[in-house]
This record gives sequence, structure tokens and C-alpha cells, in this order.
Amino acid sequence: MVVRIKAVDDVYNPRDWETYGSFLDESFSLKTIRSSREKGKAKLLHSVKGFCATFSDNHVHNAPYVVALSDGDRTCTIALLTGTLTGPLTTPDGQSVTASPGPSARWKLRPGDADSAV
Repeated sequence: MVVRIKAVDDVYNPRDWETYGSFLDESFSLKTIRSSREKGKAKLLHSVKGFCATFSDNHVHNAPYVVALSDGDRTCTIALLTGTLTGPLTTPDGQSVTASPGPSARWKLRPGDADSAV
């Protein structure tokens, strides 16, 4: 499955929306850190095109992914994403928002604590 997700990212980078859309089932579902669950191919295409309008030169660095996991039809990939803010930031309903720095954390876990939680 990770190979298939890489193929999706590979056509996302040059903005080949026709091929990108052909990889997605109509019932496609995606959950990201920044959004609620995206359901449906049309909604996802609208969302990623809007993201690309805001960060026009964004690029998913997926060769290799930082982390790539899959289990059946579920995947989790972590990749470096670079890009320049060139358009307005908007909410899904089109309202403009102001960008502000978000928190950043470096986690340090005690040996064994995280292992016992898994």
C-alpha cells in the first residue's frame, strides 16, 4: 500500500490532478493533523487544490518518506513538505485567517515508558 501512496504523491508534486483523481475511490477518506476527516474524492481534490493555491511551490519529499507504515488499506506516512506561503490562508468555508506561529515540541521519553503503553 505504501508504494501506491508514493505513486499518489508522485503525481501530486507536478499537480497532475487527472491522474491524482484517478487513483482515488469516490468513497476515499483522509484524516490529517490540520483538518477533520475529508470524505470523498471531490472534497479531497478541492482541499488539495486549495492548499496548492496557498503554497504554490509545495513539494512532498517522499524518496524516501521519513516514516511509512501500512496495515491493510490504512497508511501513515511522514514526509518533509516544503513550500512558500504565496496565497491567502482560508478556512474550508472561504474565510481568511491570519498565520501565526504554532507550538513546537521535542519529546524526551523515559526509557521503557512508551514501550509499556504500546
